[in-house]
Amino acid sequence: FESQQQVLDLVAGATAIDAAAWAASLGDNIVVADGRAGAARQLLEGVRLPPGFNIDALADPGTDDRYQFIAEVSGAVACGWFDEWFAAQVANDTDRRDSAAAALATSHEWAMLDEIADRGGWSEALWRYVDNLGMTDGTTQQDVNDGLGCSRFG
Repeated sequence: FESQQQVLDLVAGATAIDAAAWAASLGDNIVVADGRAGAARQLLEGVRLPPGFNIDALADPGTDDRYQFIAEVSGAVACGWFDEWFAAQVANDTDRRDSAAAALATSHEWAMLDEIADRGGWSEALWRYVDNLGMTDGTTQQDVNDGLGCSRFG
């Protein structure tokens, strides 16, 4: 702005709208609070969920673009499975560990990750952790927690 008056004129011309009008004005690539639970369920169709996974926890009051929402949903699922894998590893429960690894391997087939794979690094990063799981110098729990932000998923 070139002057304080330009700012005041702009503000004076602003109109307050309600949340519904604001949400209706957003593009198709935006996931609003009221649509989060349904959008999460749609993204998770056909995806094997980790034990105790709570889809409703993804229905927070936030608004995200679709890419960020997919990263959040896929991250919650992946982090749940990584937690399961590392817990099984500590417990020396090979069946549980193998089941978690198999579920994580299916992430290469998750339509939501394919949808965003060419628009950022999230899908590749997640797949890198999955592909390195169990290798001698592979994925550690700290790597996963730091890289995927698993602490935000409880």
